[in-house]
Amino acid sequence: MEKPVFVANNQHVDIFPMPTLGTEETTGFKSYFEGAYGDQWIAVAEKGRFRISGGDIGWKVIEVVNPDYTNTDRLYAQLNLVLDIPEKGWIVAVMNSALFAYHLDVAPQVSGAT
Repeated sequence: MEKPVFVANNQHVDIFPMPTLGTEETTGFKSYFEGAYGDQWIAVAEKGRFRISGGDIGWKVIEVVNPDYTNTDRLYAQLNLVLDIPEKGWIVAVMNSALFAYHLDVAPQVSGAT
């Protein structure tokens, strides 16, 4: 019987529905981030799409089709989110994992994390 490896409590107000991203069956790489101020994000990186959801955006799912995991600036622009330095660092880690998982043999181009 499969059991969860990790469980996180929703730190956000109850007016938003509970997140569903990451709970479905997927072949993608799943990642969770929780910041010092209670901000929470879930990301699923697949070869053909990148999805992210967070409590700061009411657990809405943002999807980027055919993401360029080698270019952080492009992915940040496609997400159209205001992210702080730790959140951007987490997304870079997710991108690195996607590159490794999909054998894309290139490292992400990371500009200043500001």
